[in-house]
Amino acid sequence: MTKLADECARRAFLFFWNESHPQSGLTKDRAKTLDSSDEYNVASIAATGYALAALAIGAERGWKSKSEARARALLTLRFVHDKLKNVRGFHYHFVDWKTGARVWDCELSSIDTSLLVLGALAAGRYFGGECQTLADSLNARLDWPWMQNGDEKFAPSMGWKPDSGFLDARWSGYSEALY
Repeated sequence: MTKLADECARRAFLFFWNESHPQSGLTKDRAKTLDSSDEYNVASIAATGYALAALAIGAERGWKSKSEARARALLTLRFVHDKLKNVRGFHYHFVDWKTGARVWDCELSSIDTSLLVLGALAAGRYFGGECQTLADSLNARLDWPWMQNGDEKFAPSMGWKPDSGFLDARWSGYSEALY
C-alpha cells in the first residue's frame, strides 16, 4: 500500500474511532475536521456498522491495540443489542449518539440496519467470544419477512415509520436512486 493510501485509511479509521460516543459506541453521521470541536450529536446506524468493521482493520494495522479495539466493539455491541430501540430487529436510521433515541422523525431503515449488522458480524468474527454472540443475536432477530411486507419476490421495503407504516420504495434493484 502506498504511503498516501495508508494515511487515508488511517484517517478514515480515526474518524470512526474519534466520532463514536465513549459510552454508547454509536458513531456520528458526520463531523468537522479532526482538529476542531464539534457539537453535532446525531449518529447513523450505518456509520456505526462501518465503525465496528473498522475496529478489526485498526487492530490489524496497529492503529489501536487489539484489546482496545475489542473493548470498543464490545461496548458498542452491548449498547446496540441491549439498549438501542428496534422494531423486529430493525433500527432507526438516525439516533442521538449518546442515548440512542430516534431523531428527525426518521424511518427504521432496512439498508442502514443491514450495514450495522454486517459491521457487527465482521467485528464478531474478528474478536470472537461475546462480540460474536451479540453480533449473531443482532442478525438472528432481523424479521425480513416483516420488512418484505407481502412482496413475494423478496423486495424488502426501504423502511418503516410508526406513524405511516412501510415506505413505498422497495429494494428491487441495486440502487435506491432508481426509485
